[in-house]
Amino acid sequence: MWEPQFTFQKMCQAVQSGDPGRNKSPISDWNVCYTTEGLKYAQSAYFIAIVLVQWSNIICCKSKKASFRHSNLNTVMFGGILLETCICILLTYVPGVNKVFGGRPLGILYFGTPGIPFSMLLLFWDETRRYLIRTWPEKERGRLNWFDRFSHW
Repeated sequence: MWEPQFTFQKMCQAVQSGDPGRNKSPISDWNVCYTTEGLKYAQSAYFIAIVLVQWSNIICCKSKKASFRHSNLNTVMFGGILLETCICILLTYVPGVNKVFGGRPLGILYFGTPGIPFSMLLLFWDETRRYLIRTWPEKERGRLNWFDRFSHW
């Protein structure tokens, strides 16, 4: 499998070893800490984080009250998530394309690390909101409960 030439681990090892030649980007051959190379790696990580949070967002918007565990699999939605992921991989890892968009290829460990906690937090909040909408009692007949009235999208 293809592995990027430059990873965050290699940069940290170069900084710890004190060898200035090991801290250079393979693309621009400049020191990463003092150029825009670090920013380009950060832009790629941020873009991937947005894609991962969009996965959770589409799952959260699927139903108003029912848990996503109890809803049927929507093949169009699954196809959209798959297409979004393929476009993300294309924009991040294809050498000519990622230069146009100002990104750099990330190591597989860093592919989802920035976005997974936010994605899980969004899913946890939405499942908690749905649970409270289903179980919270109504105050008056015909009136929605507090969570149903004020925590909608």
